[in-house]
Amino acid sequence: MSTAADQPTAESRKYLDFDEFIRFQLEKTRGGIRTADLLTALVIAAVGVLGYLLLFVVLDQWVIPGGFSYIARLLLLLVLLATLGGWIIWKLVLPYRKRVGALYAAKELESTQPELRGNLLTLVDLQRAGRPVSPQILNTMGKRAARSLSHTDVDAAVDRSTLLRSSYALLAVMALMCLYIVFSPKKMSASIWRALLPASEVVVATRTRIESVEPGDVQLLKGCSWKCRPTSRETSPTRSACSTVVPIKGTSMSRWSCGRSMIV
Repeated sequence: MSTAADQPTAESRKYLDFDEFIRFQLEKTRGGIRTADLLTALVIAAVGVLGYLLLFVVLDQWVIPGGFSYIARLLLLLVLLATLGGWIIWKLVLPYRKRVGALYAAKELESTQPELRGNLLTLVDLQRAGRPVSPQILNTMGKRAARSLSHTDVDAAVDRSTLLRSSYALLAVMALMCLYIVFSPKKMSASIWRALLPASEVVVATRTRIESVEPGDVQLLKGCSWKCRPTSRETSPTRSACSTVVPIKGTSMSRWSCGRSMIV
């Protein structure tokens, strides 16, 4: 009597062990799929932002005379923020509040383990549907699925191909930006500030950079001449000129500020 009574209990315990193992593998797969999707969305967003900045720099410094205007920079920034915000809500916020379905995780596992042969997907479907099924049948299906899952690499079931391609694209954009910084005679940071802060007073970068001016601002009598000598680092010729004449009240003096006009 005791042996007959203990047999169903042992079978039930085995079924629970199989069921717990399968549930654990499914949860692990679902977590891997969710993480891969979120990382893919972040990488694609980074590619979009860096690609926009690189394109903005090229157009601002080499294509559009005088660079983008304030209105154009503001509109472009608003479009960028709206697109980025929509992408984050669609691919990050909404999926974060949802769970990956168990059937989808089972399908991904079966795609990497042919030995399952639809057994895992059928088992999960029966458990979710709540249909009256014989415990022996569930035990047999669970044992077969658990045995196959024990030889399955769950991480390999997660499709990371999109994440990998996006990472390559991000690496390519970053490499192009590094090459631009190294080989371009114009500073990239100036246009980046203009793109991210349209209200800033940063001017468009040129191929000439004035490092110092000698002797600087001076006071002269009216009618006197004065020459200034700027020290510059350049890749094209420049010619210096004195500009910004400000009369000093109550005197016959004027203040002259040294400037330059560039040939670029």
